[in-house]
Amino acid sequence: FLLSDDIHTNSSNNLAVIDIDSFSSINDFYGHNIGDIVIKKFAEHLITILNQKDFKVYRLHSDKFAILNEEFRAFEENELSFNKLSLQT
Repeated sequence: FLLSDDIHTNSSNNLAVIDIDSFSSINDFYGHNIGDIVIKKFAEHLITILNQKDFKVYRLHSDKFAILNEEFRAFEENELSFNKLSLQT
């Protein structure tokens, strides 16, 4: 479990968990092949937006992702990256 290992490696972490709402509707309507493409594109989008050395993106399960920032910062410092994410998705 890479995420768990990475969390325990550093004592100062910021962690965000993202769950794509109603993702099962995409799989149900368009099929699992399209759902897989959507998941891959979403992950690529996360990585592109958070393309900084101190952010790591993990796929937890199905439509759930985690973002780990191993350098503790005040919320305001990370808020810019997360606002950018919410504006572009």
